[in-house]
Formats: sequence, C-alpha cells, structure tokens
Amino acid sequence: MTTVTEPFASLSASPALAPPRRPLGTRPHRSGLRELTVARTDLATAAPVAALLGRFADEFDADGIEVSFVPPTDDALVHEQGVLDTLRRHERGVRTRLVGLAWLDSRAVIAGRRSSAHHGPPALRGRRLALPTGAGDPTGARRAGALRAYESALALVGLGLRDVTLVPVDGSVVDALTAGDVDAVHLPEPPTAQLVRTHGLQVLVDLGAYPDPRTRAHDLAPLPITVRTELLEQAPDVVARYLAALLDASAWSAANGERFRRLVRLCDGAFPLEHLTHDVHHRLTIDLSTERLGLLATQQRFLHRHGFVRGELDVVDWSDPAPLGTARDLLAGRRYGRGRP
Repeated sequence: MTTVTEPFASLSASPALAPPRRPLGTRPHRSGLRELTVARTDLATAAPVAALLGRFADEFDADGIEVSFVPPTDDALVHEQGVLDTLRRHERGVRTRLVGLAWLDSRAVIAGRRSSAHHGPPALRGRRLALPTGAGDPTGARRAGALRAYESALALVGLGLRDVTLVPVDGSVVDALTAGDVDAVHLPEPPTAQLVRTHGLQVLVDLGAYPDPRTRAHDLAPLPITVRTELLEQAPDVVARYLAALLDASAWSAANGERFRRLVRLCDGAFPLEHLTHDVHHRLTIDLSTERLGLLATQQRFLHRHGFVRGELDVVDWSDPAPLGTARDLLAGRRYGRGRP
C-alpha cells in the first residue's frame, strides 16, 4: 500500500477526484525492493497528486512495493528537491542520475515600500537590495534565491548586480525594508500577497508574470528528479513506472483543472494556493527537453559563480533519458489497451 506522509496522510484517492482503478494481485518484485522512498518538496508537483489519486498504488501494490514520502535524506532512493540541494547531494558523493525535470512556477516578487515612486526592473538601479544571511538562512537557499531574482530582474533592462547595493540582512528582510534599512526585498514564498498588504508594500517586479522561462527560473524551476544510481541499475523498470505514474497524474491534472484545485484545497496548506500560478495544473509536466536542461545548466553555473556549490557539472552527461522514454511508452501502451507489464 502506498504511504503518504503528513500533511497528505488524512487523504486518500477518492472517486470524487478521479475514477477508481481495478486493484491487482500481489507478487514480489524481482529486485526484492519493498519500499521506494521519495524525498520531495512540500509544494504542488505530480508526485503527491499521483499518490492522492492512487496512481502509485495502482503501479506498485501488485509488487508489494510501498511508495513513501520521507524528509530530505541522502538515503532516499528518489529525490525531488531544489537545484541547490540536488547539486550539494551530488557533491557529497551520493551517486544519482537525473531522470526528469519538473517546473514549479511561483508568485515570487521583488517588493519595495509603498512610497516608492517607480516600479519595474529600472526602479532597482542604484537601490539597496536585501540579501538574507545568518541564522535565518542556514543553507544559503534564501540568499541564493534572492540573488537569482535580482539578477533576473536586472537583466531584463541590461543591468546587473554591479548596478545595485546588496545589503546583508540577518533577520526579517521585511522588517529591514519597513525600517528603511533597504529599498527592496525578494519575497519567494507565501504568504507574499498578505505580506504586501499587511506591511503596505509595493510590488516592484513580479518575476512570475514574465513569459520567458529564463526570467522565471529559480531553485524549483526547473525542479530536478533524481534517482540513486543503484536503483536505476537494479530496478530500471521501477524507475520508469514511477515516472509513468507522475506523467499520468500530470495528464489528469491538465485535463481536470477544477478538480485539481479542489484537491489542492483539501490538502490543508500542503500546496499553498498563494504560491501557485493560476495555471499550475497545466505545468506539472516532466521532461528532459533541451530547453529545461539548458535552464538547469544556467542555474548550476549561477550557483557555482556565487560560491553556493564547489564545482561545475555537465547536466547532459548526468541525465539519463531512457527511464522517461520507457515511461511514455508504458502510458501509450496502456491507452491503446496493451495493459501493464
């Protein structure tokens, strides 16, 4: 049976969300695998949707394989986490292969005080921009996210970090802004809109509103899906079937926008609506396209340039497109009535 950890444990697949599927019998998988552990972000991706709709149960219960969402750990067999965490895991010597790239658009903004006379990327020139540091950012992820957002916004008008003053802030960047210590801050997570209203802020740049994915790219866009190398070597079919469940859930979400948003609301904060773009149900697709690999490479170079990771990585060599190709073939075969392997 598929295990879904909190905050998903109280939910199960429901006919109200998707049609029930016929359960299969039980047979041990030839690899002896009993549990497929998945370390993942808490935001809306295809993985929790697949669990809630019973796709993992359909795929693996017959083999006695339990799919479990677990806290971040190097021991997990599958990882679906941000670029920085993924690259640092690779640097620690954990042998993984990149088997898919998801995309988590968000409503991250750069905000200033309401008294700001101008908005848009040109308004950042010469301004003091908050850079999170210290105990409030132990992994450096918030600092990396802010730098990436500022670089992306400035690049839209031919500017760079040399055209602004970065001010380290050990504590609340919003407090620093309202106190007048800085002129603009990066707000990467919910409740962004609430913070803007409560503190009387003004959105200077809404990065999520730009069509170019290079501008919208951040730590979770593209979002790497990696698997332990030994899993891919010993049970490549399990990797492909896991990806097939994700692709199936992604297709369901794209075709059932209102049901998807209902599912999001049922998750009681697990998928913060505030953090999601209105068309997120169309954006759960997984691929290893040249475009997404290029965007991942750009993010990797950015992190290396600013000292967040030590070395560079050839993301194309690191990737393995075979499992995703097999997953697509599996889904195509089922749609044409050839059944499960």
